Amino acid sequence: MTINYHDALAKGEIAGAHPGGFFLTKQLFEGRDIGKHSKILDAGCGMGQTSRYLAETFGCSVVSVDKHPQMIKHFRTWLNQNQLPIEILEANIEGPLPFPDSYFDLVISESVITFTNIKKSLGELYRVLKTEGTYLCNEMTAEDHLVQEEELELKEFYQIDQILTESDWIETVKSVGFQNVQVLKARTILEELFEYGEEMLHDNAGAVVYDESIDTILGEHSLLLAKYAEKIGHRVLEAKKGNSVPRGR
Repeated sequence: MTINYHDALAKGEIAGAHPGGFFLTKQLFEGRDIGKHSKILDAGCGMGQTSRYLAETFGCSVVSVDKHPQMIKHFRTWLNQNQLPIEILEANIEGPLPFPDSYFDLVISESVITFTNIKKSLGELYRVLKTEGTYLCNEMTAEDHLVQEEELELKEFYQIDQILTESDWIETVKSVGFQNVQVLKARTILEELFEYGEEMLHDNAGAVVYDESIDTILGEHSLLLAKYAEKIGHRVLEAKKGNSVPRGR
């Protein structure tokens, strides 16, 4: 059976695979007004690394959503043995999500929106976020527009439809109604390797379950990262939901 990149992450029980790793995740929440009063959506939660950190650190209510059944299964197994204020839901963030409008104080997505219909997902996350709520995302970004062959290779491996540049991301996030869009972090893959040391690697490490199929997929992934180290990176964006009427999705 052929598996894809996300199947390999799930089968290998890889807790964190987004740019910057868990080290960056923890930085994103420093100094924010998060407490027991907060309702947070972890959109595309995977096996719950970020959700667990939020619930354990701040005691807030977390709803964790992912469409990959094996990742959800791993997370539920863990949660059954740990008492934390987390609700786990298998669902597609493209919508409709089973939450009312303006429900969450904060929404986060980490290396998730790229793998969906980007505008549909952003529109749905906008809908469920409270007015004046905060949206944080950390997503794959092209440093410049890629040539057709390069774009096709990445799209086929990761099974994605678009690879946005920084300006594309900002424009698209704004297009669904978000305001005050800021770039909090901008790094190429190459810069990422130089910036972070052992602390980041340690934070992102876990007990990975390997087999031949996982090795093959993750090996191809590593080769692509090396090949496009200066052409692909990531952007961390912060945006607010204002009082404006959302534009067409």
